[in-house]
Amino acid sequence: MTGTEQPAKMSLDQVVKYFNAGIEEAEVLRSPARSSKLQLEQCLALDLLMYNATQVKRDAIRRDSENHANLFLGFECAIGAVRSELQMWLLLKRDMPNEAWNRLVAAQIACLDATRAHTGFRTASNALKT
Repeated sequence: MTGTEQPAKMSLDQVVKYFNAGIEEAEVLRSPARSSKLQLEQCLALDLLMYNATQVKRDAIRRDSENHANLFLGFECAIGAVRSELQMWLLLKRDMPNEAWNRLVAAQIACLDATRAHTGFRTASNALKT
């Protein structure tokens, strides 16, 4: 996850906090007034966060932990939603409204998918309303 820390050596609570912190860090850039450079850098950081969520999900699947696998599927969806919203703002700033619209729709679908993946994301659909 960070540095040499292995996900297997972290408690579930620590792993969840890690992913929540990564998502929250990106959410502050969900605005057209934010720096495009920072938004693009955050998209790259979210790519790494997504990779980590996928790895933890795969580990849960190997351990036959359906609840944990669904939790990290939800994180994948939530990360994808925030990333799509950041991309939407970047595309709008580049005067690409059709592509931006597609990213907005992708963000909305990802929020809904997160709510379906695990009960811990039941309020994810509210994310795009704020």
